Amino acid sequence: MRTVVVPIVKNKTGDFSELSNYRPISLATIVAKVLDSVLDGYLKGHLRLNNAQFGFRSGLSTESAIMCLKRTVQYYTAGRTPVFACYLDLSRAFDLVSYDVLWDKIEQQSTMPYEITSLLRFWYSHQKNSVRWSGSFSGECGLECGVRQGGLTSPRLFTFI
Repeated sequence: MRTVVVPIVKNKTGDFSELSNYRPISLATIVAKVLDSVLDGYLKGHLRLNNAQFGFRSGLSTESAIMCLKRTVQYYTAGRTPVFACYLDLSRAFDLVSYDVLWDKIEQQSTMPYEITSLLRFWYSHQKNSVRWSGSFSGECGLECGVRQGGLTSPRLFTFI
């Protein structure tokens, strides 16, 4: 289960020497893409997403979330009710997903069969990643946490936690 990770520049006018200006994308093998597609369709039937979630849901987006917030604020301000807001920066949240917490939550709070969870657990515990940069490859390393963007499995699974 080898994956090639390619760093993609986030801001082309930013500092190219800053690590934070890159987003790692995993280039999945054909087998991983097929398995990902099969699992994605299967997961839809076993994971209950929160109705307040806008990401990774068909027909919803950040624009939908902004419109919902705007209408809620308008409703309460029209009724002369004070509105307080708290914002969280979750831009790096997928980088910090704990696999052990994820597997435990899936086993306890979903209808997903044990075999699927075991498959995902095996896949993530045996992953080997190398970074491709300017035609050269780094040595292989595993990941202790975090969601691979662009590889098995779609972020839908990781929105469950």
